[in-house]
Amino acid sequence: MLKYIYNRIFFVALTILVLLMDVYYEVPIWVYPIIYLAYISISFYGSYFIQSDFYVKAHWHGDRNKKAVALTFDDGPSKQHTDKVLEILHREKVKACFFVIGKNIQGNEELLMKMLEEEHIVGNHSYEHNFWFSMKSKESMIADTTRCNQLVFDIIGKQMNFFRPPYGVTNPWIGKVVRNAKFLCIGWSIRTYDTTAKSKDAVVRKALNGLNNGDIILLHDWAPFTIDALPEIIQGIRNRGFEILRVDELLNQQAYV
Repeated sequence: MLKYIYNRIFFVALTILVLLMDVYYEVPIWVYPIIYLAYISISFYGSYFIQSDFYVKAHWHGDRNKKAVALTFDDGPSKQHTDKVLEILHREKVKACFFVIGKNIQGNEELLMKMLEEEHIVGNHSYEHNFWFSMKSKESMIADTTRCNQLVFDIIGKQMNFFRPPYGVTNPWIGKVVRNAKFLCIGWSIRTYDTTAKSKDAVVRKALNGLNNGDIILLHDWAPFTIDALPEIIQGIRNRGFEILRVDELLNQQAYV
């Protein structure tokens, strides 16, 4: 959040300075759109890359000195896919974090309970996961995330502490939502792009290439090639000498409050 504030202060001060200069010197008109474009570009970067910590502090990796990583799955639960992901994780004795969408829980309550029974954890990924989520008012976002939290609490009796914003997009309003709810915002350091991948091998490569201590890996339990890629990802992580921890263990943070 401080980066966002400092950015605004800098560009406001710069604009005032140029306006003052324009009183005594003729400043070229093109200077103003360049300043505006620079401001918009930096703001977009901060919004799109959750790792920038621009609008809100995001936990996107663990201890870089510890040879361990975490698997996270977004957008479930999915009746067609999540159970298969859970079967693989159970077989491989791996615990993960599922960032669930509230509207996807209804009719899939047993999958949520199965996550809990098999010692996985769940985080808030909004209720609607609307494409325009980041454009909503702060009040609408609070209502949305609160609805998701309440639904999960009614099923498993636990209040989620972790939040991952839809699409990983942040802005000043999302920052306020996170602080208002006292969420821990969870990002990632490795994005597999499994939702747009053309093959299982592409997902595996994205997950394993450049794997580093403390990495948090982003997957989606509904994506076309995730189920086929998951066993190879797990084996590849272990072959490289990494331990697979739940993200709460990796970050040493409480998943529930």
